[in-house]
Amino acid sequence: MDIWLSGNSEAHSFIPLSFFEERFEETASAICDAEVYVFDDGEVRGFIGLDKSYVAGLFVRGDSRGMGIGRHLISHAVSLKGSLSVHVFSKNEGAMRFYLKNGFLPVSSSENEDTGESEVLLQNSIME
Repeated sequence: MDIWLSGNSEAHSFIPLSFFEERFEETASAICDAEVYVFDDGEVRGFIGLDKSYVAGLFVRGDSRGMGIGRHLISHAVSLKGSLSVHVFSKNEGAMRFYLKNGFLPVSSSENEDTGESEVLLQNSIME
């Protein structure tokens, strides 16, 4: 959960931290119900949470970014599920670059009901 909270804080400076803090317990519970894969090389460095073929969250510890961990996690999820989709806030430029670089394409955009921020639905290119 520390990786989740710090990742959201760093990636979403346009959303007040209190938004994520208020959802901490709810998210912790949801993670317990999700299909979660952890990158652990003796130390937990990141994780991906899946709800069927939807990426509910992908987080890599700040000091471990740029090492291929996110790519490894997304590749593992694709190997299991084949097709994936994910919502990304339009202002989260790092996540947008990551998903586009890893074979995802924008499908639609909408306003996030909870934040009022624009978000993009992305799907990997093998999606039918």
